[in-house]
Amino acid sequence: NVRGNRLSQQLAFRLPQPRPQPGEMWRDPDEDAQYSVMCCDEIRVTGAGPSFGEITTLGRLMDPQGKLLAKFTQAYRVTRGSRLLQLRGTLDITEQPRADGWNSYYAVRFAWPDAAPELWRSVGLTAQPTAAKRIEASDYIELRGEKSRLTLFPGGLPYHRYNGFRMLDTLVSVRGESQVSFAMAVGFDVLHPAQDAWSLY
Repeated sequence: NVRGNRLSQQLAFRLPQPRPQPGEMWRDPDEDAQYSVMCCDEIRVTGAGPSFGEITTLGRLMDPQGKLLAKFTQAYRVTRGSRLLQLRGTLDITEQPRADGWNSYYAVRFAWPDAAPELWRSVGLTAQPTAAKRIEASDYIELRGEKSRLTLFPGGLPYHRYNGFRMLDTLVSVRGESQVSFAMAVGFDVLHPAQDAWSLY
């Protein structure tokens, strides 16, 4: 019952920032944060049956100068009668993140059109409001608006960075991390997110 773009998503590498000089004024890292460029090289229809449809994309993540940082494969699947968009992906990483895991990482990046929705995170089997920049939630995160609700199911990925009031990074890989694949889902106006989270994975 809601028209228009409700959510955007991309894979991204948060590029490490230069170290501050001694005596330099402190600046919020999010103000000057730079991210990679996501370039899609190929789109394939990998499922077009009566019960589900699936599209798979292949491409590269590059820095602003065009240097290769990683290659990716990502698949989107919708099932008939379901309110969930399933998302699976794999990264082939060339450039490793820096040691600061909260400022240099590979992530699934979400963005929504306006800053009105409230952000809620799962705590145990309950939902709690949050305005923190660094969020820990392995079951789900909700965007609650007046007329609609979006639920992000991170598939067990526990760490998220809230940027501004319209973007959320779900961290997939930091320095020293061997896991380079993920399985997530986005729910549209789901009524019981905790049950969906536990039944998905």
